[in-house]
Amino acid sequence: MNHQDDKSCPVVLLGAGGHAGVVLDALRLIGVDVAGVCDPVLSGAVASTMNLPVIDGDRLTDTHPPEHFRVANGVGMMPGQQNRRDLFHSMQTSGYRFITVAHISSIVADTACVGEGAQIMAGVIVQDRVTIGEQTIVNTGAQIDHGCRVGSMVHICPGAVLSGDVVIGDDAFIGAGAIIINGVEIGARAVIGAGAVITRNVLDDTRIVTPASRDLAP
Repeated sequence: MNHQDDKSCPVVLLGAGGHAGVVLDALRLIGVDVAGVCDPVLSGAVASTMNLPVIDGDRLTDTHPPEHFRVANGVGMMPGQQNRRDLFHSMQTSGYRFITVAHISSIVADTACVGEGAQIMAGVIVQDRVTIGEQTIVNTGAQIDHGCRVGSMVHICPGAVLSGDVVIGDDAFIGAGAIIINGVEIGARAVIGAGAVITRNVLDDTRIVTPASRDLAP
């Protein structure tokens, strides 16, 4: 997987919350020039916690046009939330492309295919012939083994393990430390609770919870 082209122009970070901070750290470590942060809750010339100029979102296309800047999605994703997807579509409509992020400590096979705006965080391992869809988050220390196919806008939480040839549908949420056994298919928008061990296919819109994650239950 080659991201050399992603480093060729400066990036505007969208969002200033916890996930945005993690994305910013990954971008800086791989040498990306982050021009500033754009978030409605921020004010003033510099976001002190990030040491970045604050960019006015209402004037973004004028001050940082899509022809010369890329954007990074700093909005995280929890079950049922649409903010990350809405931001993605809004910025695409405005002509922006999203940078694909791979933390310097991650290991991503050359044969892996990673979609636009996907984010591979610290300590992640992505093995041979894995595909990861656009805007998907593979969070800290997760492991994705050979031949897995992960859809778009998926969140694979810290420490989750996808054994070989697993299929994950779009908008699914795989909780921290969950284990998906070889060949299992997880449907679109499914929610797998933290620590769950999944040995059978899971249908679209299904929630599988463990005693420690009952707060995810409807």
